[in-house]
Formats: sequence, C-alpha cells, structure tokens
Amino acid sequence: MLSTFSASLNGTAFGNPQSFADGPHDNSTGKLFFYASDLDASMQDIAVDPRCSLTLSLQMLDDYCTKEWAPISGQIDPEDPRCTRLTIMGKLRNVTDAEAPFAKNSLFERHPGMKSWPASHDFHIVTLDIEELWLINMFGGASIIKPEDYFKAKVPTSEDMGFEMPALKSVDPPSYTEPAKLARWLAHNLTYGVLSTSSVEFKTAFGNPQSFVDGSVANSTGLLYFYVSMLDASMKDLEVDKRASFTLTEEFSNEYCSSAGIDPEDPRCARLVFSGTMRNTTGSESDNSKADLFERHPGMSKWPADHTWQVVTLDFTHIWLIDYFGGAKIISPQDYLAASA
Repeated sequence: MLSTFSASLNGTAFGNPQSFADGPHDNSTGKLFFYASDLDASMQDIAVDPRCSLTLSLQMLDDYCTKEWAPISGQIDPEDPRCTRLTIMGKLRNVTDAEAPFAKNSLFERHPGMKSWPASHDFHIVTLDIEELWLINMFGGASIIKPEDYFKAKVPTSEDMGFEMPALKSVDPPSYTEPAKLARWLAHNLTYGVLSTSSVEFKTAFGNPQSFVDGSVANSTGLLYFYVSMLDASMKDLEVDKRASFTLTEEFSNEYCSSAGIDPEDPRCARLVFSGTMRNTTGSESDNSKADLFERHPGMSKWPADHTWQVVTLDFTHIWLIDYFGGAKIISPQDYLAASA
C-alpha cells in the first residue's frame, strides 16, 4: 500500500494499492520499483510532494496471519503485533537510464500482466529512495531499521515462511456496474485494511495495517469501527491531525485478484479509499461496536488491558473507488450507506 499526501484532498494522507518488485524472483535487491502512470492519483500526489511510504504486512501474503497452518503466526489477528507489518519511507523518483532495464525486467517478470497495460496511460518506472524502515513483529513496540541493515539482510524462502496456495473463493464481489454495492461488499467482507495518516515522527504519509468492522457478521452498517491503542503510531498522528484515509482492496481477501490471474494494481482489482476524520466513540456506540469488533476479531478480547484501548470511527466524507478501466468513481456517503452489502 503506497501512502501519499493527497493533492486533491488538501494534503490528507491517502493510501493506494501498488504492485512492485525488488528484483526478479531469483535476485532480491531490496530496492523497490513501481510501474506507474501519471494518470494515477498517487502519482499526481508525488508530483507535488515526493514523500511517501510503502506498507506491507504478512497478512497480505495469502491471509498469512489468520491461517491455521501458519507456523509463525499461529492464526492471529492482522492487527496483532505478531502479524509482522513493515512501513518503508522515503521519496519517490523516476529511475535513471542505468536502473531502467533491470527495474523493467523485474517488474514484468513478477507482474506479467503489466506488459499489456495500455501505452496511452504513459506508464513509466519509479523507485523509492529508502530513508527509514518501521517494523512491528512482536510485542514491545516498533523497531527502526537502518537502510544499510535492511539491504544486507538475507531474504527468507517461501518454505521458511510456510506459504500455501490460496484457497478458492466461495463468494464473489458484486459487479463493477454497482459501485456503491461493491463498496459495501468490501467494507463488510474484509476484516483489515491500511490506515494512512500524516506521521508526526517521520513527517511523511504513513500507512499502518488496521483491523476493523462495519457492524456484526449478520448486520452490515457500512460505518467503520476500529479497536486501537493510544500507544500506536497512527493514533499519535491522529491526536495532531485527525484527517485520515482507510484503504481496502479485493486482494486483501485471500489474494482474490492474484489467484484469478489479475495483478493487484490492475483496475479490475477493486480498490476503495475512505477519507475523513477519526473520532472516539462513546456510550452505546462504543459498547455496540466493541461487541462487533470482538465478534469478528475474537483475539482482541485478550489483548493487554494496559495498552489503553479505545473504539474509534472514521467519519468519512469522501469515498474513492477504482473497480474497472476508465478512472476512479466518487461515491457519495449517502449512496454508499443506502446500498446493500
């Protein structure tokens, strides 16, 4: 998930799913390359401010953390600190002539569908000059990794991580011809997304995986609720600037797009961004949404009480959806809430 400062939303941090490569399959360099179009909202943001971050999570790998078979995670919530999350920060730039051949070959090998993307969209290759890396992989807070330590580390194999092929889906999302209904489907059927805030510590747009609900299993409301610790980096950001975006993608449903042969960056892999302001809940709203969160995320009930947990909600004013070719669709909150999940 690439997080930028949105040029069209007055600098609100904005998350957008982005495919990338750090080299071909047999040669991981750690350098991050992207195949981007200047028509894309994130690239328009970068043209104004190149600061950004790329957020990754073990849960993005075939729902790794919630798999019963996962040897490391042992079936845990995507927001649990043991579900490793990594945010890589720096500035995005065009690749040099010397970098371009290796970067293009790497991207096309890892994402063969990119070769057939329309030339009229002016695709070009960009890279993230890494300045800082933020990692959570266990209780006790975040680790800051120096770029030099990151680049010299050894890459674990798929066997080390215990990966399996994704399972077939039993429920498909609504058609792209029903954008509001598709948005509601994503909000109800996914259990986590990426929250993008304006980082107080790192002075950049910062993405952080976040579990959520939009109601109980049986009752989708469309409203977004989160069980958060005030010790979390994103919550510290929101104390200063309550503006945020929350991003979902069909790829977060057990690699839905990849398992169907569609690249996660392809417009046919639906992506949805809610933007607005975060607020604390109180009274019955807090009690009811907490019960819904514990139903969908039972591990939350066992999280340490001394972490000052709070139920918060995103009061969204802008909903941005890409689910097919032809650019983004803006869905009014009224139409979204009126649709069925």
